[in-house]
Amino acid sequence: MFFGLLTYSFVYLGFGLSSEPWHYWILFIFYGLYMGATDGVGKALAVDLSPEHQKATTLGLLGTSTGFATIIASSLAGIIWDSIGSSYTFFFGTLGALLASALILTLKTSEPDQKFT
Repeated sequence: MFFGLLTYSFVYLGFGLSSEPWHYWILFIFYGLYMGATDGVGKALAVDLSPEHQKATTLGLLGTSTGFATIIASSLAGIIWDSIGSSYTFFFGTLGALLASALILTLKTSEPDQKFT
């Protein structure tokens, strides 16, 4: 999950800095790697961190909170795009992914002194 989020941050940084059409094609390939590296892993991580009797509830809450976060992030991205510029929208995404990857490192597994990476 950590490396997937780092990939996302580099892709979004690339989108913000790119100026040639071929740059976007390469970045979309890496964006696909990010999706493959994080989509199922995020759900598995949420289930691993939930109590045994609340795994289905955890997945429901994950979907709900992800949906609300997407609405908020997309609204902020639209405001940034309109008021500052398109590149800054991608820099905003880069910052969010870097913060999320830092937070992932703070999660503890059931084993002491072991972190998710």
